[in-house]
Amino acid sequence: MKKRLFLLPIVIILSLTSCKKEKEDTFDIPEEEKIEYVDGKYIVEEGLSTYYVVTSKNPQEKELVAAQEFTYFMKEATGVNIPIINDREVKQSYNYISLGETTQFKVVFPDFDYSKVDNRLSGYFIATKDDNIYIVTSDDYYGSGVLYAVYDLLHDLVGY
Repeated sequence: MKKRLFLLPIVIILSLTSCKKEKEDTFDIPEEEKIEYVDGKYIVEEGLSTYYVVTSKNPQEKELVAAQEFTYFMKEATGVNIPIINDREVKQSYNYISLGETTQFKVVFPDFDYSKVDNRLSGYFIATKDDNIYIVTSDDYYGSGVLYAVYDLLHDLVGY
């Protein structure tokens, strides 16, 4: 059976003061067999990916760690290398996971209210739009919220 990793339907603002997270959908299959999905969109399918991890030109310290962690654990789980590029390298046809205040994030969410994630070590905003994933946090804590978000995303995608 070929495993596929699907793009998650995520439009949430989280503050992870508590690490407890509830699943809305459950299935009657073993935990190790569960795969999250939405509308048949895949991050990795049959050993290939059309996605890039995008950082800003000058990412915060933890945003860069988040990009490296995401690509490392996706490669470990799927064997697929997802390239890391900066926001100036993104072509219009690319699918991507935007980490931090990239140009792409600013275009899609021009009026984003950072007060919902300010002064929270693990607070982050994560959303999908047009098959892309956007993750951002405030400037507090060197971008730690983005790193927490990537770990949550990895948990949902590959059980990390």
